[in-house]
Amino acid sequence: MIEAKFYYKNENAPKPNKPNHIGACAIIKYNNKILLEKRADSNRWALIGGGLKIDESLEEGIIREINEETGIIISEESLFFWKMFSDPSRIAAYP
Repeated sequence: MIEAKFYYKNENAPKPNKPNHIGACAIIKYNNKILLEKRADSNRWALIGGGLKIDESLEEGIIREINEETGIIISEESLFFWKMFSDPSRIAAYP
């Protein structure tokens, strides 16, 4: 399998060839443990999340992603903390 490559503040990272894509991820904590998923595209562990659809808010997108990837159903009221991170130096290169 050809894996995705991830770069952060790396001058050797490839230049993006698509417009910015907004994503969201969640830290799901239970009994002092954090739920992670094993990514199919890179064989790495990651937080639950994914890309937003064009007509979704951040809240709607993360609620959908949590449900799609875990089967857990949550409401917007259960999102007790969220923060937006913006760093254009994080680049994902997909095969």
